[in-house]
Amino acid sequence: MKMSAITARRPFLRALAVGVAGATAMTLGMSSASAGEAQLSRNLRLTASPGPGASASMTRIIDLDAGNYSWTVSLDNGQVSYVDSLGNRSLYLAEGTYTWTCTISSPWAGSYQNTCTLDKGIGPAKVQSNLFSIPATGDYHLISYLFKD
Repeated sequence: MKMSAITARRPFLRALAVGVAGATAMTLGMSSASAGEAQLSRNLRLTASPGPGASASMTRIIDLDAGNYSWTVSLDNGQVSYVDSLGNRSLYLAEGTYTWTCTISSPWAGSYQNTCTLDKGIGPAKVQSNLFSIPATGDYHLISYLFKD
């Protein structure tokens, strides 16, 4: 019996689908912060004059031990770091699995704002910076840290 091109490709397509699913699971896979420190970061190319509504996000699923944490979000270009008092927070977190998401957005033309959430499924905790601008278009590093106190 002669196999059609589609039938002959099924094992390849199935292997590709499994590979993509595995890569996705590794990217969004759970990790533990029981060692006392965790980070979520992303490199970005940002413009000095963003239009309103521009945004970029990153997400991580993380297991956390119960305890008090210091949480921060910042942006840097290797020379200047953009972090302020609103971009830092101390909080108590219950033990469990959280979805940690950070977004840099441009709520108004010419300005940026960093926002991060930790959500265990019962409503998120949030940390958000003041509005800020960057002096030049270039490569930047958005990073959020959790430190167990």
